[in-house]
Amino acid sequence: MEFPNKHLELLLSPGSGGLDNVIILNIMDSMSDCLLVFGEDGEILYANKASKDVIGYTQEDFREKRTGRLLLSDEDNYDFNQVIIDAVWKKSINDYSEVDYHHPDGSIRRLAITTSYLLADTEYESVFIGFIALFKDITEVFNLRRKEKELTAEKERIAKEKIGSLHKLAMGVAHEIRNPMVTIGGFAARILRDTGNPEDTRRYAKSILEDARKLEKVVDKIQQYCNLPEARLVEGDPAEVIAQTVSQLEDVGKEKDVELRFQDLTPKHYHAEFDPILLRIAVMNLLENA
Repeated sequence: MEFPNKHLELLLSPGSGGLDNVIILNIMDSMSDCLLVFGEDGEILYANKASKDVIGYTQEDFREKRTGRLLLSDEDNYDFNQVIIDAVWKKSINDYSEVDYHHPDGSIRRLAITTSYLLADTEYESVFIGFIALFKDITEVFNLRRKEKELTAEKERIAKEKIGSLHKLAMGVAHEIRNPMVTIGGFAARILRDTGNPEDTRRYAKSILEDARKLEKVVDKIQQYCNLPEARLVEGDPAEVIAQTVSQLEDVGKEKDVELRFQDLTPKHYHAEFDPILLRIAVMNLLENA
């Protein structure tokens, strides 16, 4: 095999470097990933055995048919070709990309590509002599990741539908309960105000009125739940919001002969993403219903 660059010839020719080069070539040929070595002009100078399976071409194909240039001129593999072209121009180390590759067998594979350039040390400076590209077939992993994303999206869609259904149900229940409760409470209040009614009747009316008001509060809570805003996450200190909420409810606690205390056990300067409004509502409901 002829090499246009003497440094690459020393690197890749089995007979030029003795046993060390033979070992290196054997290691490269035993790899399950495709390894290509490109010259300065982009011509493919070496391909290991895995190249046949991964990209569909062998070392002989590149040498006899000059498939290297054909490979880079395939319009179906624009993204693939662009990775190689960028590697030539940027001369960067360990660039990583994932692209679709139209295989000669008609299949579309997902390849993970790592490119890096090669330097040869001369007496005065390091000289660019080409670059290598490592291709790993990650089609199966990529499809699994895509399927996982689809399943996650489907779960989120179903969850949103369930929440929407619960919202409609809750609003309907609240509406159906509120109207009769207002009527019941109104009549109970009239009976209670009429001093001419027997004491037992007025006592029963008072009990009915109190229970009706309790139910109205439950309905109010349901409607508050249904009208909760969408979460808007911000970064901040949740302990600060909780402390403010507890402070606001201290008077309510005193009315019930309950002392409210809040102890912040979070680390100093702790921050998290949360919705302050929803967090405040949650804490208030927990304390009011405790």
